[in-house]
Amino acid sequence: MEALAEAFEDNEAMAAPLGVGGRGASVVVQVPDPELIPERMPGVTDAGNLSLRKMTKRQKNDLYAHMVCGCTVVTVKEAFAVCPGLETVTAVAVRRAAPDVYGRRAPEAVLAARFSRASLEGIHWADANAVEIVNEASNDRLFHQKGASAELQPLDARGNPDIANALEAIDLDDADD
Repeated sequence: MEALAEAFEDNEAMAAPLGVGGRGASVVVQVPDPELIPERMPGVTDAGNLSLRKMTKRQKNDLYAHMVCGCTVVTVKEAFAVCPGLETVTAVAVRRAAPDVYGRRAPEAVLAARFSRASLEGIHWADANAVEIVNEASNDRLFHQKGASAELQPLDARGNPDIANALEAIDLDDADD
């Protein structure tokens, strides 16, 4: 636990170990809110001029899914790097939910997956994107996108005690300090 916590200290996306047992570990990754994705992206007009065009909702949601998966995969890879004895890492990616009527923003899970060290061997890292890696190299994966815009949906913690326990262990207010 200590080696993982120390390794995660300097990560762009905050991460923390939840538990280590046998040859596996469980980690949580706090991913940014979807509002972080800008409204516009660089592009080129038909005439060859640079422009900042407005992204479609689908493009924004796809970019957000890549960010969530990227933060998760980086954290999993780091866990395997600092703990060579680990065979599996279960990762839960969380973000802040929309404010409730009191203005509180509880954590909500948007991705949960188990990765084995063996499943990450042989990946062509320069050619694969983070969403493909999560979809093809993980087991017991929960990751739901909804509708034509593929909006990333929060996972139902009530139906999964492991996710509920992970969310209960998180205090996002402490993460801001």
